[in-house]
Amino acid sequence: MSEIAFDWVELPVGPQPLPEWLLGATVRWNEGYANAPDLWLMADRPLRDWPGQSFVREGGALVARHPDGRIHQWGFQGEFVETEQTRYVAGQAERFIIPATPPSEGCGGWAVDCLMAEGPYAGRHVRIRGPWGIGQPDGYIDVCHTVRTPAIICGAPSHKEEIGLAGLGITHDLFLRVVARFLPHCRVARILRLGWRDRLEIVDGSWDEPKTVRLNRPRAPSSRPQAAE
Repeated sequence: MSEIAFDWVELPVGPQPLPEWLLGATVRWNEGYANAPDLWLMADRPLRDWPGQSFVREGGALVARHPDGRIHQWGFQGEFVETEQTRYVAGQAERFIIPATPPSEGCGGWAVDCLMAEGPYAGRHVRIRGPWGIGQPDGYIDVCHTVRTPAIICGAPSHKEEIGLAGLGITHDLFLRVVARFLPHCRVARILRLGWRDRLEIVDGSWDEPKTVRLNRPRAPSSRPQAAE
């Protein structure tokens, strides 16, 4: 197994302009035992949605980009076909027709509707049945986020969180500004992977190398006594 190369990325210094949707958000980084760290945001609303959002098709994915640095995308299988579906209006079942993909197991079979900006379905919603989270395109990085809602816990005002939401990415530029602003104790490394796109990774300020490099390094054989056969 070859050593993974990396270099350090300089973080911006001084006050950094940040989009409005980050105001009031909680920003942390996940440092799981067997996974490389990633960025985690907790906000009062889903960050992957914005007013006037519309999607374009890029291969096997539907993608929406915002000038503030966000990207919302889903992968899908099959093609869109005019399909009869059911929705409930004021408690009453209502049948309607929508271009939809064949059912898939992505996101547990959950369905997502996307307003198309161009192509044969421009101005219409299409439905992905079983969307898949996919890798971000060049210049973007995945972000996990949760939505907090007010709650009373043990008699005191608090909040509860939904499960982590997929589908959101941000530009490298915005990622660096967020880390510089909210995670001043961290550094950022660019992981140089042969055959793959380079990836930015958060690194604890006390570490001398990214976790991905350490995880990729061959481990020494165990020194524990082996049981006799």
